[in-house]
Amino acid sequence: MPPESHVDSTLIWFKQDPTNYKLWTNKLDHFLEEYRDPSKRADKGANAVKCEYGPERPQGKVCDVDLNRFGPCKKENAYSYNKGTPCIFLKLNKIFNWQPRFYNDTNKLPEKMPNDLKNHIKQSIAQNPATVSIENTVK
Repeated sequence: MPPESHVDSTLIWFKQDPTNYKLWTNKLDHFLEEYRDPSKRADKGANAVKCEYGPERPQGKVCDVDLNRFGPCKKENAYSYNKGTPCIFLKLNKIFNWQPRFYNDTNKLPEKMPNDLKNHIKQSIAQNPATVSIENTVK
């Protein structure tokens, strides 16, 4: 566990011992609580809709998050800390009019994506990584 003076550092380090990584799994429990229990959300879940890869969500609605689809990244699996491969969750707030694009074929990566990133993705694909790239264009 990190020392108290660095407990809120962005660096995540731990030993593969439940008493050591408990700090991190507790933080994830707290972070995911509003997704686990819609009554904890500000709107009590009234604006959440089920989203799929394809059709856009209705105006003014947010996508509900199905925690059961997170595979090993669930509370009952200690968010994979017990295996030494901790899950990392990214929460993107207030990125207006942004629609994620999914690339499931390394031969169809965007032309403007930097070559070093393309090469990294292609070399690490066997390890089942998740790559996130956010590009913001100010208009």
